[in-house]
Amino acid sequence: MRKLIVLGTSLTVIILITVALFAAGALTVSRSAYVTGQVSAINLAIYVDPACTINLTSFAIGNVDPGNSVNFTAYLKNTGDVNETLTLAESNWSPSNAPSAISFTWNAPVVLLAGQSTQVIFTLTVSANPGAISSFNFNVVITGTETS
Repeated sequence: MRKLIVLGTSLTVIILITVALFAAGALTVSRSAYVTGQVSAINLAIYVDPACTINLTSFAIGNVDPGNSVNFTAYLKNTGDVNETLTLAESNWSPSNAPSAISFTWNAPVVLLAGQSTQVIFTLTVSANPGAISSFNFNVVITGTETS
């Protein structure tokens, strides 16, 4: 059974990522970018601390040069009583061509057992040549599918 439910029935987690892209050469061009995200899954919570007591509401990433990546840590907890198969997706990219120059990945386990919590590293990577993309945003969706 696959279910997609907003965290905590009415809680929306917004992941804000601030990124500045820098042009190569003697001049430095600073640009800002952000990611807004909504984490949705069955009985899944996301936290900033390993004890899973402080809800994640945003990330401040800082600067990312073209060709580089930035990592940030969060903690996922399955607060339900069934195992969850987890998937990560992005949606609503703006501009729509941003995924050709920017990637967003994680190292989460495929299955998160009932009651289990785990550290997750999210990675935002900007290609060496992002072209005309100077700012962007997208939604992050974590989906949990009930497993036996």
